[in-house]
Amino acid sequence: VSGALIYGDPFLAEEGLAKLVKDRGFEDLLESNCHRFSYPNVTFEQLKLTCDAMPFLSTTRLVIVRNLLSSFDSRSKQGDSNKATTSSWKGLSDYLSVMPDSTELIFVDGFLNSNNWMLRELRGKTKIESYPAPRRSDLALWIRQRVSDRGSRISPSALTLLIHHVGSDLRTLDSEIEKLTLFVGERPIGESNVLALVSDVREANIFVAVDAVIESKGDLALRLIQKIRLGGAGAMYVLSMIGRQLRLVTLVKELQEAQTPYSDMGKRLQIKSDFVVQKTISQAKLVSWKRIMFLYDQVLAADQRIKKGILDEDLALELFVTEAVGLD
Repeated sequence: VSGALIYGDPFLAEEGLAKLVKDRGFEDLLESNCHRFSYPNVTFEQLKLTCDAMPFLSTTRLVIVRNLLSSFDSRSKQGDSNKATTSSWKGLSDYLSVMPDSTELIFVDGFLNSNNWMLRELRGKTKIESYPAPRRSDLALWIRQRVSDRGSRISPSALTLLIHHVGSDLRTLDSEIEKLTLFVGERPIGESNVLALVSDVREANIFVAVDAVIESKGDLALRLIQKIRLGGAGAMYVLSMIGRQLRLVTLVKELQEAQTPYSDMGKRLQIKSDFVVQKTISQAKLVSWKRIMFLYDQVLAADQRIKKGILDEDLALELFVTEAVGLD
């Protein structure tokens, strides 16, 4: 058995590759003995030439090929021109039997259909490692394990909040877990830490707070802003996020008046998140131009009260909400 095939969840597959490279001592290989290809930017002939070459001042040549097997998947969205070239790879499984022992050929791919004919061809010819994404019901356990691996713990409420706002994107979850564990140190991760540090959660709470201000729900707006503050967010950050959202609402109203199609809204706003676009559009429908200008003035007034030391931060935010909801 030569080399390896690593496939499944993209994040977990890349982790599997990194572990294999480390475990086999490939990290110390000279760059001249490491080759990385990505299909369709490599042909079978190019791959064979690379694999057949003897390593330079080493006993091993490492060759990594990404995205090849997905082109043989019946569900693949590859273009016809890419699919047509897959026939030229039919000798791949036979080649693995005659490939030099000095070459370590590793294939890395995303999710593959069990009916993928190249996957079937490679069984028994190379080591195969599958990394399926955890099911939704197992996601909490996966997060707890990640947190534990970094020497920390996470409270049930913080865990629920993290899953609700980040979802099952493992790469993003891992990034947020790393951020949280570095921040808390030996302390357990609490809900307030998730509120303060996880960008999707902060943004979602700011949206709800802005909704409450726009709809003149003063008590709700105050509670939300206080919750964001308790999570560790500074008053100037809260004001800047409210100001940012008001700018987005202003832009949406201008685009709506220009009859800009919804499909172009995100691009014009330079926002990738559909949630942000939809939420901003719904806010723009609720607020008049007069109210937007009034809210801008209140944000500026609160900003000046804090910067000039006229009021402390929490009192300035409380006064902002009181004045902002006072105009119908």
